[in-house]
Amino acid sequence: MSTDLITQTIRSIRNIDQRRISQFLKEYLTHLKNMHRYFNKEGQLVYLDKGEALILGDIHGDISTLAFLLEKADIKQHIANGGIVICLGDYIDRGEYQVETILFLITLQMRYKKNILLLRGNHEPPEWLLPYPHDFPLHLRSRFPELWRDIYNLFMQIFDELPTTAVSKSGILMLHGGISVKNLLLENYKRPDREMLTEILWNDPMNEDGYRPSYRGAGYLFGPDITAKFLDKNNLELIVRGHEPANGYQYRHNGKIITLFSRTGPPYMNTMAAAVKVALEERYRKGSEEIITITDDEVRESLS
Repeated sequence: MSTDLITQTIRSIRNIDQRRISQFLKEYLTHLKNMHRYFNKEGQLVYLDKGEALILGDIHGDISTLAFLLEKADIKQHIANGGIVICLGDYIDRGEYQVETILFLITLQMRYKKNILLLRGNHEPPEWLLPYPHDFPLHLRSRFPELWRDIYNLFMQIFDELPTTAVSKSGILMLHGGISVKNLLLENYKRPDREMLTEILWNDPMNEDGYRPSYRGAGYLFGPDITAKFLDKNNLELIVRGHEPANGYQYRHNGKIITLFSRTGPPYMNTMAAAVKVALEERYRKGSEEIITITDDEVRESLS
């Protein structure tokens, strides 16, 4: 994939008409329901056992940073080598180009079905747990005034089909928010109930041991002891997640958690975005990951 192809894909998305997008989303929904043809997927859990993963955190409608980050990570060569791109959710809300962002990622997944994996974030919500702000419907109404309700309903169906968790043979767990504080068996991530789904999408790490209700109003904050117990019980080494603003990336819990944030600028005002490359087959060793960063200045220069 070249810069020209990224630009062309974004341009075609910006020019898509209302009726074409409905058909496109229905095709994508069918793809998600048949994802087992392309990935080893059981319920909402995807197993990955070969190649290399390029993992991205929250994007929130910042398509310019996303495109530049993919280019810097050499996504064309990454995919040519059989690598997988894994996005950890939060494609929409808050950003100026959230409609373009999620359609761009869906387009990539439809084009590279074995190489792109989109996970669910808390901003790809179940109808019973809407985040705030959730301005995605307003953007859809502005872009597709006649059919926006139908299009939004299709997106909500799509969100319900997105997997929530991926785990690698190398011992890496990938999800949006965090691990369940009470349900420590990975097997249960295949078909989480409402409480566990809330935790997967909303939980955050904290510095103190134990757990307590989250200041966000949903989910929990969990300590290093919860992380250590979970990793030991499931023979895992590392958790890669998003959900929290960071200046690109942040290590937590003695390096057992990496938080990724893959957008820049307002409303978070971070000056750096990041992605990480990890091996999916060889056992993870601390420090073996490759962190890829870009600055907001680099993004602005790429647009000039």
